[in-house]
Amino acid sequence: MVIINKKILNKFKIFTALLFLIFSFQSLSKAEDVHEFEIHGLTVGESLLNFKSKQKIEEKEKKYLPSSTGEKFYRVAFKIKDKNYDFVGFYLKKNDHNYKIYSVEGMKYIKYSKCKTKMNEIFNAMNVGFGEKYIPNKFEDFHSYDKSKKSKVKIIDFIRSDDYTIARIVCTDWGKKLEAKGLDDNLAIYLQSEEFSKYMLNEAYK
Repeated sequence: MVIINKKILNKFKIFTALLFLIFSFQSLSKAEDVHEFEIHGLTVGESLLNFKSKQKIEEKEKKYLPSSTGEKFYRVAFKIKDKNYDFVGFYLKKNDHNYKIYSVEGMKYIKYSKCKTKMNEIFNAMNVGFGEKYIPNKFEDFHSYDKSKKSKVKIIDFIRSDDYTIARIVCTDWGKKLEAKGLDDNLAIYLQSEEFSKYMLNEAYK
């Protein structure tokens, strides 16, 4: 992973990667804000227009998250040429013409066995970065998309005491039938704002 030194006194950036994840500190502070993290050079809170033009964004399919409260957030994804990621995804708010990023996702196709190893590497690095403010929660479950329960996910969340999930690491192991249909095992990292985290907890998929 390439580390970019910003050389700004008492500030630091933490760059996440799926293959190699190393932290660069400009101070002895712990990471307490999602804006201190970047995926593919982008972070939560900035405009997607810094990455793609309005035309390119609008050309993408908007996948709205299901909610009983109606359409609020949607996801757009872009394939990229990057050794660390195959896709980056962004969660945006409906009718926001500034295209503010509320959550950013980096995804890499990787076999499940290797994914678990990389997940542990990323977890160890992020756990040091977050310190005691965000507590890791690890669990495994069947993938909700696969009704046959032949696919599974391994997840690590970093959660604050008020239930704010600042980051999530996910390994997905698709069942053989879904793999035959073109779905590939993958590793994904998610960073999210407090507003988006509350939405996912209280409104999405309800």
